Amino acid sequence: RRYFELESSAADAWFEALPKTNLGEMARQVFGALTQFNRVELADSHRIKVAERFCTAVDYLVQNLQRHFLDTAFPLGEKAEQVAALVRELDAGLAVTYKIVIERILGGIHEADDQRHLTIALNRAMRYLARSLYRAVLVYQPWPAGDWREMHAIFAFATAKALAAQPVRERLEDGESPAASLDELYRQAIVLAAAEPQRLRQREIESVFQNGLRWGKALGIGSADGAEVSPTHRLIDLNADREPLPVERLSEPTKGRFLLVDLAPLAEALRAEVEKAGGETPQQASKQLVGAMLRRLSAGWSQPAKRRFSRTRL
Repeated sequence: RRYFELESSAADAWFEALPKTNLGEMARQVFGALTQFNRVELADSHRIKVAERFCTAVDYLVQNLQRHFLDTAFPLGEKAEQVAALVRELDAGLAVTYKIVIERILGGIHEADDQRHLTIALNRAMRYLARSLYRAVLVYQPWPAGDWREMHAIFAFATAKALAAQPVRERLEDGESPAASLDELYRQAIVLAAAEPQRLRQREIESVFQNGLRWGKALGIGSADGAEVSPTHRLIDLNADREPLPVERLSEPTKGRFLLVDLAPLAEALRAEVEKAGGETPQQASKQLVGAMLRRLSAGWSQPAKRRFSRTRL
């Protein structure tokens, strides 16, 4: 039997034996094991425990592999492209792991701690889908197919079940580790999209994503029903595989499946950060994110978007 089908101690031993000094071999082993892991039937409680070890291993790999595609010349060389693609696949594989738990529970396969498992799985799926988006745009690739649609569906479901605001710790066994809610992780992805990352430098993209959890709290997200559309609004089509887009108007019959994101409160929050910093790098932001960039983003989110493509008409 494979290690992940056994008790947690067997899985722990396997992860402890990973060759951390040989990143290529470690990445090969982790990717292969994660692929197999997502193909076998396991109890949700056991899957979540082992998945947490995969999360730690993937975080270690990403931290050490990103030097191949971060702060380097573009277009990337063949090896760098392969490493960047591997990192994206690892995050995508972790998202699949937690989606399996969600599908089992919603499909009627019940265990004693269903509600806790569902909360964790929804949160983690959102986290790794958002990371998959980030990893793609960090190397100027398109949004991964299907990610936005799945994130919209997860957010809508979790909101309906009153689970979106429940925080889940980054490390479940560490009561001191940071905790983010699904709602905050979704907002982090929206901030990234609103910043138009394809127009930013890599370190700016990194800083926007890192600060997105904090900045996203200022976003206004609500139903499109009865809303007056303004230039600072972005439209989320809950059924579409698209990021929030500029919109000029909404027709009454279609409002039900849409959410509106208001960037104006976020622009105000950024302006306040810039003013408080006096033109220097804000203390709360990462060092790479200088005041000039904050001003540019703030101005872009508070003015009508330039029509570089046909705006959504509904």
